[in-house]
Amino acid sequence: MRAATLIIGFAAFAIPFTGCSETNKYPPGKDTVESFGDGTWSIVRTGGGPKDPRKIHLHCSETHESLVRDIADWRQDGDWVFAVSEDGVYVILNFRTNFHTRYKNLEEFPTEYHVGLRSLRSK
Repeated sequence: MRAATLIIGFAAFAIPFTGCSETNKYPPGKDTVESFGDGTWSIVRTGGGPKDPRKIHLHCSETHESLVRDIADWRQDGDWVFAVSEDGVYVILNFRTNFHTRYKNLEEFPTEYHVGLRSLRSK
């Protein structure tokens, strides 16, 4: 009787937690460096070889396009991803809302994003 009560108590405690984790719509692949949200947006590695050096890109699995190529530096802050390419193009992405924008220089960005972008280093 005590064992049955213990099992029922454990099941009642564990069942509510089974659905809490976020499911990946697009699971990470072998070249995924970092995946965001449901996996729609990710940082992926491409290339490799003497004539094609490895680079990383901010990639959308839904559209199969890269938002920014040849990332020199990036960081995540909550739902936001800040990245800068090797040629100095800055990108902001909110992976929950799919809002993204890019600028050629830091001064063009609205001031609320400057803190996230100033920590990035381009080559």
